[in-house]
Amino acid sequence: MPGMLGRLKLAGETRQALLLPQTSLVEQFGLTGVYRLADGKPLFTPVAVGSRYGDLVEIHAGLQPGDEVIQEAAAVRAGSF
Repeated sequence: MPGMLGRLKLAGETRQALLLPQTSLVEQFGLTGVYRLADGKPLFTPVAVGSRYGDLVEIHAGLQPGDEVIQEAAAVRAGSF
């Protein structure tokens, strides 16, 4: 009927993706990025953001396997890290 909305979820191939909490993202200098740990200190690292799944965000580029990311970017900005 007009005005009705439905959702369709299709089963298909699965893929691996890097997902981070929305709280780990920060806007700085017009770029979206995260704070990753480098020698025990937070370092702003620009990332390419993709799809959002609830409170999670898919990261397409900018991080390498094994990178440690601070999940609460507000802690860095508040100076409590």
